[in-house]
Amino acid sequence: SSEKTFKKLEALFEKLKELNHPTLANVLDCGVYSQNYYSVFEYIKGEDLGGYLKRRNAPLGNKELLSIFMQLAEVLEFVHGHNLVHGGLNPFNIIYDEKNGKVGITDFGIQRILTGDDRSLLKDDGALKMSLFYTPPEFLKGEEPAKASDFYSLGAVMYQMACNFLPFKSHSSYRLVSYIITENPEKQVI
Repeated sequence: SSEKTFKKLEALFEKLKELNHPTLANVLDCGVYSQNYYSVFEYIKGEDLGGYLKRRNAPLGNKELLSIFMQLAEVLEFVHGHNLVHGGLNPFNIIYDEKNGKVGITDFGIQRILTGDDRSLLKDDGALKMSLFYTPPEFLKGEEPAKASDFYSLGAVMYQMACNFLPFKSHSSYRLVSYIITENPEKQVI
């Protein structure tokens, strides 16, 4: 129900408001206006990492890769220390400021609340959801995401940045889920 979703979002945002980290899109305000829920997050300068990787279309160098990884691992450790899990980390909710080499994470924990029990792998038009490529196996098995789930997703993002292709790739959602659950990403799976 929408009231149940609102209560979960409210609890999440109240918890996030207590946190302050330079790599996290901090919550500034949240509430209800005209029967619509709203939230205001701190602006993070840059473009989403997905857009950056597409525009770049080449593997990242070791220095840039390590810098991005260290920043993301640090913020995940920080929020995990506050018993929060992102549950949907992917390049589209990681903001990257190439000029300054800084990253930021948005949508912390929101995706899981908004999707609820709807763990559909397809968009309305039948296309694969891009976030599926970064989804941890336990989530695909119907289990709740845990701290390790965020690091699986981070690993998939890092793999893409280092290789310039995803750890698993398929046009079939069934095959992709099977690869994620059972295979090792040693090479690109066609």
